[in-house]
Amino acid sequence: MVVNFKENTEQLLVERLLKGFDPSRLVEWARHMLAEGAYTDSLIKLVTMEKSNMEEIEKYFLRSIEELDLNIPADLESQLQEYANDIARQVLNGDITVDYAFLQMLKVAKVSNKDFRFLGFAEIEEDLDNLFYGKKVKREGLTLDTQKAYILQEFKLFSTMEMLDIPLAFRQQEYCMICGNLTTPVPKKKYSITRPFIYHVLSCEHCRSERLKSASQHFVKKKIIDSFVVKGTTN
Repeated sequence: MVVNFKENTEQLLVERLLKGFDPSRLVEWARHMLAEGAYTDSLIKLVTMEKSNMEEIEKYFLRSIEELDLNIPADLESQLQEYANDIARQVLNGDITVDYAFLQMLKVAKVSNKDFRFLGFAEIEEDLDNLFYGKKVKREGLTLDTQKAYILQEFKLFSTMEMLDIPLAFRQQEYCMICGNLTTPVPKKKYSITRPFIYHVLSCEHCRSERLKSASQHFVKKKIIDSFVVKGTTN
């Protein structure tokens, strides 16, 4: 069996940030690396550290990655983005299952500090829980029967946005059901005869309608992609 050093390492970089992570997995990683012919001073140290604390194990794990020159970004944001793109590519190529890919993306979303790029996968998990208990969901077209196809479509849309390098502000646009435009919602003042007497709601920046569909909907994501492509070809 050929070990994909980079892929396995990217996965551990993400999972080590999750609560309850077993640091001995990093020691086991070092043993696999040595068994496959990799060698660095930090790897040699790491294989002997099974009873050490997480902080020390992690220090030598990160040093080993640097010494092995696996071409993995140093900053967490780039690591998450690269790993997420690898997962999307693999599931779309049929190399891994939808269930496994979805689980890995949920891990990315959990440690990403609510990065909007990955938030959609966490929202799908929330909606699936609501469906299981017979509650309402936010996403149109998602059912317990269609969940795998829906998740795969989420990966396709995610991968396309990543490939086009669509800016986050563009990805967060909503769709106005009245004027038919993509919009960055703006606050609109409203009045009530009860407290609070004055409050604000989000509305379309073009026609001020409150009938907006969020960027979480697949048809809105497609409109965002199409709009970005059109803007790119006309610039």
